[in-house]
Amino acid sequence: MAVKTGKVIKVSGNEALVEIMDHSSCSGCGGCGASNNNKDNTIWTKNYQDANVRDFVQIELTEKTLLKVSALVYIVPVISLLIGLIIGHYYADANNLPENLVGLISGLLLMSISFLVINIIDRKTKDSSKLKPKITRKIPG
Repeated sequence: MAVKTGKVIKVSGNEALVEIMDHSSCSGCGGCGASNNNKDNTIWTKNYQDANVRDFVQIELTEKTLLKVSALVYIVPVISLLIGLIIGHYYADANNLPENLVGLISGLLLMSISFLVINIIDRKTKDSSKLKPKITRKIPG
């Protein structure tokens, strides 16, 4: 389970915009969007605890969801690139074309298509409650 703490900065219906607080284990990799500039970042969450603006809360995202999203964003484009390289290589070999150039072009083309598909999936699942982190408790203070 990915667990973070943050402060509610906006509430809209059964969702809350939470400002994630920087944490000590942060290595500044940029994975959470905060990068190395020490800025806190925000995320829309499901507000099952009736949190109000200025409440400190704990939010959670299941590991299963985190792994699904990570695989989609990181692994699918790389696999698409590799498949495109292989297809382009064999196509070029069969048609007496420069194998490296055709492989590169087809790999980049297939990877670009995978980014478009990921973008479409992102737009369609944007409001899915299964993929959004949830406020699991209010933190006193």
